[in-house]
Amino acid sequence: MPLAGRDDAAARSSEDAAIDHIASALTSEYAGSRSDREVVAAVTVAHQRYADAPIRDLVPLLVERDARRSLSTR
Repeated sequence: MPLAGRDDAAARSSEDAAIDHIASALTSEYAGSRSDREVVAAVTVAHQRYADAPIRDLVPLLVERDARRSLSTR
């Protein structure tokens, strides 16, 4: 059953756009200390961690938090 009038495909598309935005922002933020490849890998790993999350609304926020944590501790 779609939530808030959106179907699963639209929700995923919106989530994917948010994840792309996060990757771009973090790539800029960590440009002096991490390669683009490292940043994208951190975002990808974080996003995969929530692949089966039943509630998707907070996934981009959680991905950003986890990716930042990963990039800060490497």
